[in-house]
Amino acid sequence: MTEMMLITFYVSDVARSVLFYSRLLGRAPQCETVNYASFGVSSSLSLGLWGQGDVVPAFEPGPGASEAGFVVAQDDAVDRAFAHWKEMNVHILQPPTRLGFGYSLTGCDPDGHRLRVFCPTSP
Repeated sequence: MTEMMLITFYVSDVARSVLFYSRLLGRAPQCETVNYASFGVSSSLSLGLWGQGDVVPAFEPGPGASEAGFVVAQDDAVDRAFAHWKEMNVHILQPPTRLGFGYSLTGCDPDGHRLRVFCPTSP
């Protein structure tokens, strides 16, 4: 099918989101223009940030939710992410919590897109 996946968030301010995700991911964007930027998250996943007014075809905001998940190998990586997010003043929706699928932390970016770091429960 495909060898790479791109998750795109429609953002109100690309420059602000680039600053946020540069700090969150610890890297600069691979591509950056006035109305779009993308970050390589892994060899097969990128995160795109597209200015809401420039999306083609135009999107219509409405009810619904989206979430980007970052899978880590150990619970302490969730705790380290929590400490980092607190330093960044990320809005925390759920501090590290043990859920049915694993140990999880949930916050959101400046546009309210949910971000989850989690260590899956071993079967």
